[in-house]
Amino acid sequence: MAGRGITLEDVIAGRKSAVINRNLAQALWPGQSALGRGFTVFGETVNVIGVAPNMQTEPGANYVFLPDRPGAGDSRVIYLRYAGSLDAIGPAARLAIREVDSRIPVTSIRTMETELEEDNGPAILIASLLGVFAAAALTLAAIGLYAVVALQTARRKRDFGIRMALGASTQQILASVLREGLLLAAIGGICGIALSVAAGKAMGSLLAGVSPTDATTYCGAIGLLAAVSLLACYVPARRATQIDPADALRQD
Repeated sequence: MAGRGITLEDVIAGRKSAVINRNLAQALWPGQSALGRGFTVFGETVNVIGVAPNMQTEPGANYVFLPDRPGAGDSRVIYLRYAGSLDAIGPAARLAIREVDSRIPVTSIRTMETELEEDNGPAILIASLLGVFAAAALTLAAIGLYAVVALQTARRKRDFGIRMALGASTQQILASVLREGLLLAAIGGICGIALSVAAGKAMGSLLAGVSPTDATTYCGAIGLLAAVSLLACYVPARRATQIDPADALRQD
């Protein structure tokens, strides 16, 4: 984003330079340029020569990139930007590494998608489990709403019979039952959204690529809840429109 990256000359010359990410630059020198400034890392003072973007997998983390040092580790990871399939680039990458040093073994070649899936495996598992629990909660809520509306409809059988005998249409009866059932769903939905916003803000640091108040997510959840609630209320409401006024009055 600013400055330059670490070069081979930096490593050979032993320059005490570093590249930091944007988060760390803003934390150490807010509103100022970080280039040319110094700070201490592992007991050594290094100078900032470049600022890199934040990592997508850890947008809130601070990173310092230092020149490679002999003996710093037994393995290296090289990232290649390429187009096409991995089968096409794999042999070329192995050949290029052997041309530099034939003693270096290439133990693994994989795509960035695979790398991210392994890094985000626990988060994906938790998200999948939360999705299953959310689907189960939505199903239980729909069953509960259906049961409440069905019970109220059965208790008001005589009321509906009288209204229909006095000229109420089936559309009026249907709208009346749906309005009462959806009112209950709306009250529960408002409470759920309020709790969701509070929980989202409390766990905002665990989210990646989405904000705690993402409009698309909330619109989708509200739309799904409205559709399920409408279906749960429609079945008993439709049954109420099929009540025979004579039978309802006779049973009473």
